[in-house]
Amino acid sequence: MYLKVNTKFQLALSGAILWGAFSVWASQFWYQDLSAVIGGFFAGFLILFIAIIPGFINAFMIFSLFMDKRPVRKHLDTYPPISILIAAYNEESVIADTLESISKQNYPGGLEVIFVDDGSKDQTHAVCHQLTNTYPWLRCIQQETNQGNWLYIAGRGTDPRGGRRFNPKKQADDHDSDSSYRSIWL
Repeated sequence: MYLKVNTKFQLALSGAILWGAFSVWASQFWYQDLSAVIGGFFAGFLILFIAIIPGFINAFMIFSLFMDKRPVRKHLDTYPPISILIAAYNEESVIADTLESISKQNYPGGLEVIFVDDGSKDQTHAVCHQLTNTYPWLRCIQQETNQGNWLYIAGRGTDPRGGRRFNPKKQADDHDSDSSYRSIWL
């Protein structure tokens, strides 16, 4: 049975409060002995911050972890195609590593990577164009002048396939062209 996050939180908090109440009850004997030696204020302070509060935090964490039973991931029969938009400026030294890390994803659906060179002064576009032989899913777009990568990321760039605008609300993550990705990123 899968519980909602709010329900799990309330149950974990209730369990931690019950543990805290038990801790206060159990510590009264310790408090009496300790207060005779160092005084009531210091005894209460020590017991509160050494036993009761850490115990409450640990109880909350333990109850939360016991209830964290996630549903089994359902594998799809077919995975939807995805497009990754990479906007870059003067990235010739790192773009090959970025594309290699994307190729290691082993995503079972269709993959398209659109690399937008934002008027780089180095050989970024040439390196990208050369890599299209290695990666058939790679498309390179070159802007003649630097207009700012944000134009494509923010959805103001046009898609050369049909003049449609890229939709920024479908942009899940914002990564630079010098990012590398672990094999489980997709």
